[in-house]
Parts: sequence; C-alpha cells; structure tokens
Amino acid sequence: MAAKAFQLIGETDTDKDPPQTQPAPESEKTGVDLRLLLLALRALSQRTLVAVSNLFTLAAMGSVCWVWSSVLPVPDTYKLTGAGCYSLFVLALEFIRRR
Repeated sequence: MAAKAFQLIGETDTDKDPPQTQPAPESEKTGVDLRLLLLALRALSQRTLVAVSNLFTLAAMGSVCWVWSSVLPVPDTYKLTGAGCYSLFVLALEFIRRR
C-alpha cells in the first residue's frame, strides 16, 4: 500500500489588492461619536463629584477653625466644651463619610 502524499488544493495570493472596505455610514459615525462624548462626560462628572466631596471637607474644617477662633479670645468652660463637641462631631462625620 502506498502512502498518500500531500496534495496542494489551492492557493490565494495575499499580495494582490486587499478587498475594498466601504466607509461607515454617517449614522454609525455619529453613534460612535456620541458614545465617546458620553464616556468623556461621565469621567468628567465623576471627577467633579470627587472635587465637590473634597470641598465639603474643606468647608467643615474651615467652620471648625472659625468656631475655635471665635472661642479663643475669651474662653470659658462652656465655650471650650461646645467647640470641642463640634470638632468631634465634624471628625465623626468625616470618618463616617469616608468609610
């Protein structure tokens, strides 16, 4: 019995002209552009939300500094206790918010 040899079935030349692709219709381009725009806006809105969150922290700490600066010229027990409780409240609020 003779073994079958490999047989060449067909070849295609890849060096010839590549198939012509038609440009995408205008509606598909607009859809892609819109999706890219929405993706960019989503990222921008997330960064804005983080910035506003940090502004809340800045405002809270600024209010604590203002309370302490208003108490320090004439301190008494009640003012110091109130300022300390307000400071602890702001710290607890920040801790809960960050968790």
